[in-house]
Amino acid sequence: MEPLPLYRPCRPGILADAKPNSGRRDDSARIRMVPTYLVNVAVDNGGTLKPNGATDPIAVQWNWLIEILKKNDGKQNVLLTHHQPVSAHTAEFHDSEPLRSDVAALLATEGVRPDAIFGWFFGHEHRCALYQDSATQFNARLIGNGCIPHQVQTEDQADPGCTPFMKVNRRQTDPNSGAATSMFVMLNFSDSNSELLIEYIDEDYQVWGSEVWDAAKGRLAGAQFTETDFDNKLKA
Repeated sequence: MEPLPLYRPCRPGILADAKPNSGRRDDSARIRMVPTYLVNVAVDNGGTLKPNGATDPIAVQWNWLIEILKKNDGKQNVLLTHHQPVSAHTAEFHDSEPLRSDVAALLATEGVRPDAIFGWFFGHEHRCALYQDSATQFNARLIGNGCIPHQVQTEDQADPGCTPFMKVNRRQTDPNSGAATSMFVMLNFSDSNSELLIEYIDEDYQVWGSEVWDAAKGRLAGAQFTETDFDNKLKA
């Protein structure tokens, strides 16, 4: 396994530093390629991907994304952005509508399969949520609970009309403190099989939980998320 850490994408300057592909081979926003996955960073312009005309600077990136998603080489695409395409919360769900609309247009492009995006990691919201895979067009993972102090999550279900989730991170810096533990995600790719081990790691480097995606079996057929609570930091 070769690890790829995704450090706190809600933090300014992390995913925002990625630049769209200019057409040169040495200037790609693709940050990792393994036999069964392509990991691509996209700069969302304030929560949008689609350009406003051919002269828009992000038009190059839009065309690059289409080219990537059109490929039918057996590799699965994993996308990284700052802003969220889905949300369990009413205000943020409404704010993510432009990006959701852009993704719908992207996947409706001639030659792009509706399932061309296998998984998507994003931040912006200062929360951590694993969204219900059967309710989305791609495996959606919010890993925005880093950098800025925030309260531990208490929601049990999504707001009406919003994206349902399977799990949220309720870990605290100390029992009963109400202060959420910051976190990052480690992607462990295998060069010998189609599995991707995803570890959700707290700021103290303790693993909150993990799951396995399997490019060969399909995005709904991997090993489900397993949570650990070895230090009793989970909020009751």
